[in-house]
Amino acid sequence: MSLRKSFVALACASAFVLPAAHAATATAAASFSQLTVYVFDLNPLDNVAPSFSILNGPSTYTYAQLNGGASDNDCCTANHSSSVSDAARSMFASVTSTAPTLAAGALVAPDVVMSAARAYGAQVSLMSSSVIDASFLAQGSATQNSGWSSAQASMQVEIGAGTLVLLSVVADVSATVSSTAVSNLYASSYAQVGFSQSFNGAYVGSYGYMNAYTGFGYAEANPSVSATLSGSYANFGADAVSLYSSAYASSNVQAPIPEPETYALMMLGLGLVGWATKRRQR
Repeated sequence: MSLRKSFVALACASAFVLPAAHAATATAAASFSQLTVYVFDLNPLDNVAPSFSILNGPSTYTYAQLNGGASDNDCCTANHSSSVSDAARSMFASVTSTAPTLAAGALVAPDVVMSAARAYGAQVSLMSSSVIDASFLAQGSATQNSGWSSAQASMQVEIGAGTLVLLSVVADVSATVSSTAVSNLYASSYAQVGFSQSFNGAYVGSYGYMNAYTGFGYAEANPSVSATLSGSYANFGADAVSLYSSAYASSNVQAPIPEPETYALMMLGLGLVGWATKRRQR
C-alpha cells in the first residue's frame, strides 16, 4: 500500500472510529419479588412471648431520572411506576402490589432464611410468616449519557422483647454493556433489604444486598445474579423497639457522549480526508 493510501486510511479512521463508540449501549435491571416477614422467638424457654406489629405502611416509592434531563416519581398506590426516556436513553421503575398489606403465609421458611435466623442462636423458633404481596422493578438503558432508577418499599414496625424479625426477598440483578472497552461505558444494579432506626438512616442488625456491574474498568462481563436476600433485627432487650424496614432496588447506566475534543478530532479527520482527496485529483 502506498504512503498516500495509508494516509487516507488513517484519516478515515480518525473521522469515524470515535462516533462508533458513541453508539455503545449499557443496560441494567434490579427486581424484587416475594417480600416476606418472618417472626422468630429468640428463646422459646424464657416464657417471653415474641411480638411484631406494623405501625405505619407499607409505603412504596418509585423514581427515574436522566442525568441532565427529565425525572419522574410516584408513590403509594397499589400499582405505580416512573418512566423517563429520550431517543438514546430510558429509565423505568415500578411497584406492583395487588394487596399492599400483610397476608398470612405458610409457617415455613427457605433454608437461607433459617440459616440467617440460626446465626442468632440454634434454639430460635419460627412463630409466623407473612407475605407482602408486592414486586419491584428498576431498569434502565442508554446509548449516550446516563441515568438511574429506583423502587422502594418501607414500613415502620415494632419488635417486641425476645423477638427476631427477618425480612426476605427474592432478588435479581443484572448489568450488560455492548463493549467493555469503551471508555466511561458502564452499567450497575443493586438490591438491598434490612432495618434502620429512621426512614433514611443507616441499617441496624444485619442486612442483605447484592449488586451487578460491568463495563469500562471492571473485569466482569455481563453479570447476572439471582438469590434470596434477608435482613434481620434481633431484640435482646426488655423493651419493644420501633424501627423502619425497607427493600430497595436500583439501576444505574452511563454511556459515553462525544466531548468537544471528540468533535474536533472528527472534523480534523474529515478535513484530512478532503485534503488527501484533493491532492489525489491534481
